[in-house]
Amino acid sequence: MDKNVVLAVILSFAVIMGFTFMQQRVFPQNETTQTEEVVENLPQEGTPVEENTVQTDASGGTMSVNSDYSIFLAEGESPATEQIITMNTDLYEVKFSTKGAVVSSLTLNDHAGDDGTPVNMVYPVVEDRSAFEISFGENYSRPLTEPFYFEKVSEYEYHFYQTFVMNYSDGTTSAPFTITKQFRFVPDEYMMELTIEMENSVNEYIPLNYDGISYTLTYGPQIGPDFEKLDGRYYYRQYQVYKDEKVELLNRSSKTDQFIEEDYVNWAALSGKYFSVAAITDSTKYKIIMDNEQSGMDDKTASYLSFARPSIGSSKNSDVYHFYIGPKDKKILSLYNNSMDNSFNYSNLELDELAQSSGILAPIEWFLKLIIELVYKVIPNYGIAIIIMTLLIKIALFPVTHKSYESTAKMQEIQPMVKELQEKYKDDPQKLNVEMSKVYKEQGVNPVGGCLPMLLQMPILFAVYGMLNRFFDLRGAVFIPGWINDLSSPESVWNFAPVSLPLNLGSDLRLLPIIYVATQLLSMRFGQSQSAAGQSGSQQKMMMYGMPAMFFFVLYNVPSGLLIYWITMNAVTTLQQQYITRKKKIQDGLIEPKRKKGGK
Repeated sequence: MDKNVVLAVILSFAVIMGFTFMQQRVFPQNETTQTEEVVENLPQEGTPVEENTVQTDASGGTMSVNSDYSIFLAEGESPATEQIITMNTDLYEVKFSTKGAVVSSLTLNDHAGDDGTPVNMVYPVVEDRSAFEISFGENYSRPLTEPFYFEKVSEYEYHFYQTFVMNYSDGTTSAPFTITKQFRFVPDEYMMELTIEMENSVNEYIPLNYDGISYTLTYGPQIGPDFEKLDGRYYYRQYQVYKDEKVELLNRSSKTDQFIEEDYVNWAALSGKYFSVAAITDSTKYKIIMDNEQSGMDDKTASYLSFARPSIGSSKNSDVYHFYIGPKDKKILSLYNNSMDNSFNYSNLELDELAQSSGILAPIEWFLKLIIELVYKVIPNYGIAIIIMTLLIKIALFPVTHKSYESTAKMQEIQPMVKELQEKYKDDPQKLNVEMSKVYKEQGVNPVGGCLPMLLQMPILFAVYGMLNRFFDLRGAVFIPGWINDLSSPESVWNFAPVSLPLNLGSDLRLLPIIYVATQLLSMRFGQSQSAAGQSGSQQKMMMYGMPAMFFFVLYNVPSGLLIYWITMNAVTTLQQQYITRKKKIQDGLIEPKRKKGGK
C-alpha cells in the first residue's frame, strides 16, 4: 500500500481518537410568594430521627462505641402539616419543603431544556431526595426528614427551625438544641446564601459528634437539564475544586467513584456541560464528599456534593455557605471577581474557571469565540457567524493548505517513477531509499509535504470542537427555524421512537450528518488526480468511502454548530481544490484559460 495512503489512514484515525478523547474530556419577575399546605402523616412527638452505633455525651465527647443512641424531636415540637413554599426571584422559581427544610425544586427562569421547560437545578432522579439536606454525622444517605417550622423574614429570605434532643442508652436525655436553616436570595443574581445555626439550650457543647463530624450538608440528587443517560461526551457531570489558584477536575462521568477532598478549597462544584452548582464555604475546614450513584429513577445517575462539618466545640454555632446555581457563562461568573459587581462582596473568586477551556488550546478557543461574537453583533445569527468564522479560518490557512494540495499533486505525478523504482529495487531496500530520495530532491517533492500541514491544522480543529461544544450562547440559538433550532444540540428531521437506529445512533433521522458525508465525498473526489492511477482501486475506495463512513458515525450526534463548521469547511475545500486543479491544467496546457468578455 502507498505510504501516503497509510499516513492518511493513521492521521484520520488520530483525528477520530482525538475527537473521542475531547468528547470524553468534556469536553446552560418578582411575584407574590405562594404557600400551599400538604397534609401528610408526620412523626409523632418522640419519634427517633436517626440511630447509630456511636454515642455522644452532652459535652461533645464520644461516650462509648457500639452503644445505641437516638435523636428525637423535642416534646411538643411537631408541626401539624408539611408546607410547600414557592418563592420567585428574577432568575429562579424556588420550592421549599418544610419536611427537612430543603429545596425540592429550583428552576431557572431564563433557561429551558430540550423539552422547552425551565431547567431544574434540583433534578429529581431519586425519590424523596432534595437539595440542602442535613444528616447527622457523615452518613449523607440518611437525611433529616422531620418537619421544620417556617418563617418568612422578607421577600427573599426564609427561615426554618426545629428543636431536637438526644436520648442516650443509659436513659438520660440531652438538653434540647435548635437547628435553624436560613435561606437568603438576591433577586437578580445566581448566588444564594445558606446559614445553618445550631444552639444548645444550656451552656454546653452541641451534642453532635460522630467520629469527629457533627453534620453533613448535601446538594443533590442531581442537576438539570434532563438527560437520558450521562454518556461522558455531550451529557456529563464533573466534580471540580478550586485551590492553589487552579481548577482540579476530580472526575468526569464515573458512575461509582467517590471523591473526598479534605484540604481547604476556595470552592467546590458539581458541573454539567452548561450549568453548575458551586459551593463556597466559610473558613471551617469541611470534608468534601463527591459521589455518583447509579441508583436513580429510570436508571439515571445521581450526583451528590456534600460537606461534612467537624464537631462543634461550643453551645452556639453558625456556618455560612454560598451557592452559585446557574449557567456556566463567563460574563456572569466573572461578576464574582470584583466585589463591586456582586451582592456578596466576593473578589477574585475565579468562578469563571468553571467555564473551562481545552488547556493549552484556550487562547485559540478564546480567539475563535471572539470572532463569532463580533460577527454576531453585525449579523445576529450564530449559524451564519459559524460559517463566516470557518471562512476566515480557511483564508488564514490558505497558504498552508495550498502548499499541502500542491505537494500532494506532485507526489501523484511522480507515482509512475516511484513504482518503477520499487519494482527495480524490490530486493534492495537500502538502494531503493537512496534512489527515491534522489527523485524527491530532483522533482522538488517533500514526501510528507501533503500530510504535515494537516498536522498543523489539528490544534485548530480540536480548538473549534472544544469551543463549539461548550459555547454557552449556542444553547437555544436558532439557525434555520423549524429545522436547526438549537446549535448546541443535534438537529432532527424525523423521530421514530421507540424504534432505535443501530450502533447507538438513537431514534432520530438527522440530515446534517448526511450532508456532511456528501460534502466530504465531494471534497475527496475533487482532491483526487487523474494521475493517481498508481493507487489500486481498493485503496481509492477505502479513502473515498471508508473515512467519510467512519466520521458519519463519530459525528452523528454532535451539536449542529460543529457539523455546520465541518460542512462549510468541506465546501470551501472543494472549491479550493477545483481552483488548484484548474490552475495546474492551465499550466500544463491541458485546458485554455477563460477569456474576459471582449477579449480575443
